[in-house]
Amino acid sequence: MKKFKFSLDKVLEYRNHLQRREKDILARLRTEYSLLLEEERQLLDLYEKAKRDYEMRSAAGLLVADAAIMLNHIDDIKKQIELQRAKIIEKEHEIEKQTKKVVAITQDKMTVEKLREKKFEIYTGEVVKSEEKFIEDFIANRKSIS
Repeated sequence: MKKFKFSLDKVLEYRNHLQRREKDILARLRTEYSLLLEEERQLLDLYEKAKRDYEMRSAAGLLVADAAIMLNHIDDIKKQIELQRAKIIEKEHEIEKQTKKVVAITQDKMTVEKLREKKFEIYTGEVVKSEEKFIEDFIANRKSIS
């Protein structure tokens, strides 16, 4: 009997390629997300340090001009933190969107894989029937020769 050939192998191969590509994009987005979180953590640490420094220097006595400079610096850090959080939220949305893409492609691929499995089961059943018929014919021929 001829070798099993699935007519949609190219489609399956293409969907595998798409799935790998989209998973790679998702992995890159998650890496970028982790970096954004790390940057936010560093900004928060810097903010806390600047606040403590301001409080310590204020308690010790600080010129008004120096206090204004320090408060502006603290406000700048606060704004950077807010911008960073906006970037994080945006990246979360990108990750969510990409995850949905990966899920959809995976479902499409699984549909073709299930179809391939069913076709292979049918093929296997035909091979078994063909072999059984061959054996029956062989035994029948053997008996007729004897």
